[in-house]
Order: sequence, then C-alpha cells, then structure tokens
Amino acid sequence: MASSHSKSKSVVSLSDLPDEVVITVLSLLPTCKAASTSVISRRFRHLWKASPSVDLSLLKSISRSSYVTMANSSLLSRTRSSSNSLLRLRLDLGYPVSLYHLTDSFFCSLLVHAHALGLRHLTIDGNWDFVDFEPILCSVFSISSLESLSINILPITCPYTITLTRLKSLSINLVSYNSTQVQELLSELCCLEDLHLRITYGFDVVCLSSRTIKKLNLLLLDGGPTDYHEPDSLVLTMPSLELLCLTNLSFRADVPLIHGEIPLIRKAVLTLDCLCRKHVTEVAQFLNCISHVEELSLNLKEKEHMEVIMSISQTLFLSIFC
Repeated sequence: MASSHSKSKSVVSLSDLPDEVVITVLSLLPTCKAASTSVISRRFRHLWKASPSVDLSLLKSISRSSYVTMANSSLLSRTRSSSNSLLRLRLDLGYPVSLYHLTDSFFCSLLVHAHALGLRHLTIDGNWDFVDFEPILCSVFSISSLESLSINILPITCPYTITLTRLKSLSINLVSYNSTQVQELLSELCCLEDLHLRITYGFDVVCLSSRTIKKLNLLLLDGGPTDYHEPDSLVLTMPSLELLCLTNLSFRADVPLIHGEIPLIRKAVLTLDCLCRKHVTEVAQFLNCISHVEELSLNLKEKEHMEVIMSISQTLFLSIFC
C-alpha cells in the first residue's frame, strides 16, 4: 500500500505545472490543437498564444474564419518582447476549398509580422495553385532574422532580393537551374552550412560554390522522358564540405561527371535511380574525387540489373586498386 500511495503522489497534473512548462508542451503541437486547450480553464485561456512556435498547418475541417481568427490570435496580435518571441513558424498553402479566398497579401502580412517578431525558423508546405506565390516568396527572402528555411512546395524561382544573412540551413526546390542566379543566392548566404537542393533538369553543367557549406544534399530530377536533359557535369567548389548526399533520378539514366574542390569531405552518399555500363567513367570519377572520405555509401536502385551492376563493380575495383 505504501508503494502504491507513493506512486500516486508522484503523479503531477497539467494544472500543477508552471506556465513556462505548459507553454513548452503546447509549442510541440499544431496551433489549432494547442488552441483547443483554452477551454480547460481560465488559466489556460491564453497560454497557447504565448507559444514560441506557431504551426498553421491546416486541417480539412477548418473554416476560413476560424483559420483567420487563429492566425490573428497566435501571430498578428502578438507584440515583440523577450518572453513573447517567435522562434518557429510553419505555413501550409495546401489548404481546403473553404480557404481559397485567402489572398497572397494575407500570407505576406503573416510573414511581415513574423519578421518583426524575430522569426528564426520557417517552414512552408503545400502548393500555390490558388495564391500568387511570388510576393510571398519575396517576403520570405526578406526575413533577415531567419536561421533555417524550408520551402517544401512545387519548384520555385529564387527572387533577386535576398537578405538572409543569418541563414544556416536552407531546403528549396528550383524549377530550373540558372547558374548566375543560384551562385548569387549562395554568395548572399554568408553563414549557410546546410543546403538541401532539388533541381529540375534542363542544363549542361551545374556549378555550386560556397566557402561555408558543410552539408550538401543534392537531388537531380528530370522533368520527363523528353522535356529535359541531364547535366553533363557537376562542379562543386566547397572547401568546407564534410557531407555530400547526391541523388540522381532520371528517365534516361545519365550520370553527371562530378569534380571540384571538396578537400574536407568525410562522408559521401551516391544514389542512382538507374545504372548502366556507360556510367562506369562517371562513377569512377566521383570515387576518385572523394578518395579521401572515411565513409562511403553507393546506393544502386536498379537491383534487377545485377549483371550490369556486377560488371560496373568489377570495373570500378580495377580502376581504383590497379
């Protein structure tokens, strides 16, 4: 009985926790879920509004008016203070029919206010079929306080005005590769250490240069059997790069010739969707470029072509050790 009584006394109810702990717990929930705790008691009525994380991911059942009210309460009505700062914001533009009338200016107002609150981490999901995404994107790239940015939507074109001087982590999809534009983007991101980049084919050479990037996750994807062609070469000038993950997804199974300046690389992962005998030179060149790595993973997706893979493996072994 004593043991049972001791256990019961160790149970702490949510109401017994200090406000700071409750707010931390609420910050782990989507804002619409955190807002539902306001009915628990008078004390909980406004605690969810102080969460350092605002997640405006949308549920199919939410109405336009409820979403606007939630956005106003959790974000637009917030004033900046040391105890009321905004660390994380998540927006979902893949909203249901009831929210189609929300305009790009509404989302821009959210981003502008988030900037004023010192936003550090921003994630945008969904698509922009029913809004003009260009002004939204301009607002995103103007948030100078951002430390991480992830745009998980249809491929985008980078705006020309960029003030993300504090950004350390970036994940984006590019609709097309423009060497000048991409290099200008990387040169502006003077603190960038982690880059996750998805590029749709339509170019001969991909050149990526950065003195600060330590982790690069690069996905090369063509637009279809006839729309685009794969790059002939991939040039990486990244003297600080330590981890490279390269995934090549292709209808025609061409692999770019990889070379560049990556002296500090310690781990490399190469994933090929298709693999043929003609790729021996490219894969061997890649292995030669990273010959000093401590950990290497070579993922070959076309497992049914075992004879081809064995042939390439033997050729690569001879090219490396002979």
